[in-house]
Amino acid sequence: ACWGGLEAVVELLIEKNAKLDLQNNDNDTALSLACQNGRQKVALVLIEKNAELDVQNESGNTALMLAQQNGLEAVKQLIQQKLNAAHGGNKRKWADMSGDTAGKSDEDAKKPAAKTKRGITKASIRKIARRGGC
Repeated sequence: ACWGGLEAVVELLIEKNAKLDLQNNDNDTALSLACQNGRQKVALVLIEKNAELDVQNESGNTALMLAQQNGLEAVKQLIQQKLNAAHGGNKRKWADMSGDTAGKSDEDAKKPAAKTKRGITKASIRKIARRGGC
């Protein structure tokens, strides 16, 4: 329902006490799937119903990162508001969830992503495999 943007189905499932933060084999939650697929209305419903915001999927992405990557401005703003309310005083925690380097030590911020011998990030390989790539 989240993948396909079926807002009414998502609301019905929530009404029937569906668990919002279950994770699939790639550690994606309903919220991260909605953000990955540009399903802004579904993502907003999940956020309003208190879906976890700081869960990282197998690629290390949070819902905020995925919303930023997919141009979901309203989702991004709502997540930032909720994170600021929950973690406003913890700049490092917020930076980790947003993918930002603010609040990280200079040494941590400069560390490159883990790469294979050919220089491709492991997260990129997982993304390609999930999308049915070669």
